[in-house]
Amino acid sequence: MMELTHYLTADCHDSFQAWLDTTKGKDRQAAMRVLTPLNRLAAGNARRCQGRW
Repeated sequence: MMELTHYLTADCHDSFQAWLDTTKGKDRQAAMRVLTPLNRLAAGNARRCQGRW
């Protein structure tokens, strides 16, 4: 199991979460295409994530 963390700016702004929230509102499928490999990576399955980053 791997822990993925969000980068926070000096004023504690989470740019990734803000982008994700906006994207979920507009295009839920696009957000899931980003979250699926991140969740797999966090679960320790890096095999399907190779070549995407």
